[in-house]
Amino acid sequence: MSSSQIAEAQRLAREWRPSASATSPSLPSGIGGHRPGDRPLPAGRGAVVSTGSGFFVSGEGHVLTNAHVVRGCAAVHVPPGVTARVVARDDASDLALLDGPPPRAAASFRAGRGIRPGAEVVVVGYPLRGLLASEANVTRGNVSALAGPGDDRRLFQMTAPVQPGNSGGPVLDLAGRVVGVAVARLDAQAVARATGGALPQNVNFAVGAGTARAFLDSEGGSAVRDGARRRRARGGTRRRGRAALHRAGRMPAVKVPPSR
Repeated sequence: MSSSQIAEAQRLAREWRPSASATSPSLPSGIGGHRPGDRPLPAGRGAVVSTGSGFFVSGEGHVLTNAHVVRGCAAVHVPPGVTARVVARDDASDLALLDGPPPRAAASFRAGRGIRPGAEVVVVGYPLRGLLASEANVTRGNVSALAGPGDDRRLFQMTAPVQPGNSGGPVLDLAGRVVGVAVARLDAQAVARATGGALPQNVNFAVGAGTARAFLDSEGGSAVRDGARRRRARGGTRRRGRAALHRAGRMPAVKVPPSR
């Protein structure tokens, strides 16, 4: 890197500010996160308070993301500036369903046998808005365990790197099928303080596909059907083509309590 690039990176790092803590019942207490400085929205539309990721789960424009991504937001916008409506939210599983613009294609969940420990997975999202590339960021890793903190079976652990802004993005198998929803990362600094210096690496979590599908079947089913009826009444049509992802808070960090 040139001296000017290094100076710019240092400036951006200095300007980062901690965000408000967002606690989810599906994870241990003490969940918080950090986000880069956000650019304001055009005048009259308020300011950006957080950014995250999401993906289409229906041809009618329904986007699945994390509940903590939209919690506390007066309005939710998806590129290119379309206002999305929160039609269902479940804080226990940290999932939310948005009614957005019709996509070119929707994601498909993995059918049949579930993901196994050691399986390779891919995370797609839009982390660190304003710092990294504006296009989708893709990382790879493996499934480490089929449970989250406290043996929470709604989650699974993986090594695929995630950053603030990855929240709500799809976790895919190598066939491109959804196996989870990125939700949290372990707070390495908190673990280091609790253990006297041990620094964990690549300990990240996702909501499992089974939990996500159950949410869509129960809370999201009527919303998807209602959205389809509204669009048909307006003469809306489905679009086909390459799958699209939309940016929709924060990537929470699971903090480990101090050792006693």
